[in-house]
Amino acid sequence: MIAGLKKKNRRNSLWSVSLLLLSAAFILFIVICSIFPDQIARHSPERMNPSDALLAPSLDHLLGTDQFGRDIFSLIVHGSQQSLVIGVLSVLIGGGMGGLIGLVSGYCNHAWDSAFMRIMDIIMTIPGIMMAILVSAILGPSTLNLILAVSIASLPGYARVMRGQVLHIKDAGYVHASKSIGSGHAGRILFHILPNSLPPMLVMATIGVGNSILMATGLSFLGLGTVHEIPDWGYLLSLGRDYLTVAWWIGFFPGLFISLFVISVNILGDAYRNYLDPRSAAS
Repeated sequence: MIAGLKKKNRRNSLWSVSLLLLSAAFILFIVICSIFPDQIARHSPERMNPSDALLAPSLDHLLGTDQFGRDIFSLIVHGSQQSLVIGVLSVLIGGGMGGLIGLVSGYCNHAWDSAFMRIMDIIMTIPGIMMAILVSAILGPSTLNLILAVSIASLPGYARVMRGQVLHIKDAGYVHASKSIGSGHAGRILFHILPNSLPPMLVMATIGVGNSILMATGLSFLGLGTVHEIPDWGYLLSLGRDYLTVAWWIGFFPGLFISLFVISVNILGDAYRNYLDPRSAAS
């Protein structure tokens, strides 16, 4: 029985490692595509050829062509750059602002804590995608406004995670010991509270990249994103909805890349969380 359990655990471990490696390889491929799109895709994403419109996947066009004769694979490769920029910057802005709010709220007195948390509660009453739609509709369609919309929608989550960490750490023995030897507020925050509060935020930010891209994709699909000569993944997905019965590949492959990227980021985030806290892997 013990041998059987060990064999089963070994199989599960190999499966987890294989899945992690595949996820990391796919994320690396997307990052390389965003940095060197011209070297990955042989067709120009801006070249329109009506005679090649709605061609099915083939050796010449691996993922087919759209209604304008553009190569789908080239559009996905070049569109990955904008999608990644939106995802990463949204996490940096939302995580940075939310982390700062959570830090101040958790460390300061009850009045500041109550004020900040009530604001976060108000934002949380509105679903994230609805908040992003509201902000994007008010500010207008642009890449910067799209990033800002997704960042604001993610603020409460980061703020609450950071606040919980700060509330737990600021009462730790080593923080009180630092205070007893004359360390000021800035010293306790910079050298003790902030470094020990960051790991959960980093895990959340890792997973947040995929969620931000997913939210930005939804906004682009609804027409609230940015329209460029080279569209992002969300707008590509939107273009394919009118051709599902005659050219399924226009919407299918952008949707597949979006799904695979979000799943890969989530797997990587879970692995990072288990590395920081091995007890979570056993639960």
